[in-house]
Amino acid sequence: MRTALVGGLLIDGTGRMPLERSVVIIEDGRIAAISTMPEVTASLVEGTQVVDCAGKTLIPGLIDAHVHLTFSGEGDVRQVIHRLETETAEALAVRVLTNAQQALKAGITTVRDCGGRGLTTLRVRDAIHAGLAVGPRILASGMPITTTAGHLHWCGLRADGEDGVRRATREMIQAGADFIKMMATGGYMTQGSNPRMPQYTTREMTIVVEEAHRLGRHVGAHVLSAEGVRRTLQAGVDTLEHCLWHRPGSGDEYDLDAVANIAKTGRYVTLARGVPEIGSDESLAKARESYAPWRDMIARGVKMILATDAGVPGVRCDRLPEVVISAVSLLDITPMEAIAACTRISAEALWVANEVGTLEPGKKADIVVLDANPLEDIRNLRTVNSVFMGGRRVTPFVNPPIGG
Repeated sequence: MRTALVGGLLIDGTGRMPLERSVVIIEDGRIAAISTMPEVTASLVEGTQVVDCAGKTLIPGLIDAHVHLTFSGEGDVRQVIHRLETETAEALAVRVLTNAQQALKAGITTVRDCGGRGLTTLRVRDAIHAGLAVGPRILASGMPITTTAGHLHWCGLRADGEDGVRRATREMIQAGADFIKMMATGGYMTQGSNPRMPQYTTREMTIVVEEAHRLGRHVGAHVLSAEGVRRTLQAGVDTLEHCLWHRPGSGDEYDLDAVANIAKTGRYVTLARGVPEIGSDESLAKARESYAPWRDMIARGVKMILATDAGVPGVRCDRLPEVVISAVSLLDITPMEAIAACTRISAEALWVANEVGTLEPGKKADIVVLDANPLEDIRNLRTVNSVFMGGRRVTPFVNPPIGG
């Protein structure tokens, strides 16, 4: 089937100026050609399915680079953990699929799952890929690698010492993980772990990176302390998740040398803090103050990814557009830059830029059609009209029949 999306304003995600009255030709799930209506209208052969996009805006499918699909997103940490630990495997699989489909409806066509209970997310990923259900493309880490008593130990994988982390890395990749997620420091969702201190030595983290890279996977590290940041950089970790700068005891230690290192080595920082509350001038000023380190990192050349941390208390899996909208005012970036931070830049960081992240010939036809232009008002990211994945319109969607 050949499909043509005709007449819309095209924002391709590369940073180029938008293309008016565009025609996007899709064949075999990929973008075959991009042009304008006067150039290709006459060449639309009989049998092409034409989708009228006049008055609408086309953007690349959004990428949420930090989610937890097995988490329930309930308002209390104890509830999230209790449900995760007690839910049956079958119920957990349904939760993963439901969360993933919630993301897809918001225009999120790729999610990177940064750790959950067991291997359920991997199995749901495979079911979606096999056509058994409709959902976004899932890049899954399986269980996060953490220490005994470490952050997210309740997901099921604990690894101590050099031999332990080497084995855990290999086990996750053998199980089918698309990348490795490691807990470089403690975290706030795990009572008894210490968010202000590293959990692993530099050598232990280096082993994880060496093993993952050897087997063709990237590594993301949850890191909330300045010393944790320094160790992840020395170890060669690819993406720094959250990237807070806590120091032991109290307070923060924003390390400009480490920031320069992040920028120089081309590492990526994933800003995943949920959805900030900025309903008033006072709340906006307070939020801007708390986002000062990330503004400064961007100004110093750090490549920033916008993500949600979906699944943690109070954060649904469809909230990435809200994060992107708020980023314009909190990070002093343009709407075009904000969109790039959850499309092109995310795809580069996740090692999938040859497939998704921009709308260019040869790439997967993951396309979001909006009713209004987000470059004129970034809040127009909320106006999702339809979503295409691999050239197939998936919203509104109906799961395929059993056996179909």
